[in-house]
Amino acid sequence: LAGAQSHQIIKHHAAVATPQFAFVDMSSTAALTGCTEVTNTVTCTTATTPVNGKSISISGVTPSGYNGAYTVASVTAGVSFTYTDSTGSLGTGTGGSWIQGPTNVNCATATTCIVTMPTATAAQALLVAVFGTTTTLGRHITNVACSDGSHTEGNFQPLDGSITATDSTRGNVDIAYLLSSLGGCTQFTFTFSVSSGTPFIGILEATYTSPGMASLDGACGESDNTVATTTQAGIGFTLTGTSDFMVQQIKKAAGATAINESYVLPVSFVYSLPTSLIWTPAYLLNSSTGTAPTWTIGNSTSVTDGCAFSPPIIHNTRVQGASQTVTSGSNVLAYSSNVTAGDILTANVLNSSAVSTISSSGTATLGTWTPICANGNASCAGNASADAAGNVHDISGGGIGYMNMWYSVVSGSGTATVTVTNTGNTTVDLVLGEWLSPTGTYDVSATSNGNSAFNATPATPATAAVAGAGELIML
Repeated sequence: LAGAQSHQIIKHHAAVATPQFAFVDMSSTAALTGCTEVTNTVTCTTATTPVNGKSISISGVTPSGYNGAYTVASVTAGVSFTYTDSTGSLGTGTGGSWIQGPTNVNCATATTCIVTMPTATAAQALLVAVFGTTTTLGRHITNVACSDGSHTEGNFQPLDGSITATDSTRGNVDIAYLLSSLGGCTQFTFTFSVSSGTPFIGILEATYTSPGMASLDGACGESDNTVATTTQAGIGFTLTGTSDFMVQQIKKAAGATAINESYVLPVSFVYSLPTSLIWTPAYLLNSSTGTAPTWTIGNSTSVTDGCAFSPPIIHNTRVQGASQTVTSGSNVLAYSSNVTAGDILTANVLNSSAVSTISSSGTATLGTWTPICANGNASCAGNASADAAGNVHDISGGGIGYMNMWYSVVSGSGTATVTVTNTGNTTVDLVLGEWLSPTGTYDVSATSNGNSAFNATPATPATAAVAGAGELIML
């Protein structure tokens, strides 16, 4: 409007429910019915066989020499599989089980390495690619791509070595992440900056149900711990989220046996079983605490890194709305629909005479319709451009008329008919909205003003402070 103007703004803050992550255990596992060894070739029988050529972890077998992380050398489907064990003459093995996860700890010295996923990735999931290697300085991830031949994925980041911790003795660790997956991928190919050194790689997956995309919460961290001890510090985070998914990993000379601060060693990752392996990841699910954990390891130096991620914020969502221009008497039928408990209804009115009341009828239970400048809701008392009913009007007499914002909280679902009553016959421009909040609790505040000068740019626009995530701001 190029003329005398009135401005009004309402800010509706809903108490936002906390979205959460769910860790996806992508492991395949089965019991062993017996193991034997000829020279250094082990044959284990099992009703469910693992994937040939992929990393596997054996645990719980007696004698314990059978236990460890290996590469499956051959498979007889539904009967047995073989692997090579450096320890010979083990005798007959009994008990135990095998497990395969989204990892590969036996990559060749090359610039690429493949991880086969035991189950396809979910859509809208956070994928975290973790990587460790032997003593090659500066080696890091340069790409992670779905390579199953039938699916594509988004771009992992950062891929520039910025989360790489490196040490001339311990080697490197690096992290890359995809904040929202397309889903369906069963194989990923990692590409590295250089080919030397033996890489260990894996994928962690965490799903979230709230709409949107996960986000990195603050900065990732890395550390080169040059003093050999049996405890090494992990990475701490300064969190803004309240339900974060945090990932840590450590590369050392002696195996990790534990990590505190409620972190979990994922058993689906074969490099965490047995604990003698020199590269280990861990995760912490749905936490608001970024305290650095402590790794318990064999006496060793180490390199560590880690990142924290927040799920998407649940924002207020417009469910339905209506708008109309009506010329009538004092009663204007505005909106008739089914409404849902916990939602908020808003009415924005521009007319040439003041609104006196807004009321509702029907089977739904609605709270009192409240003008934003009355009843202590950021009261407009003292502002000459608004009256007690919340009518913000043109104080210069320039013919702009009146405008209003009202709201009502729905406490019981049902039908609702909203009626606007004006002080006189008028042409009314009316916009009604129904808005969904996760919890249905509200903190409404508002401000308004009128500008008496005719100009194209308001001299004193209305403002509202934003108190938190999930705000609905209407102007």
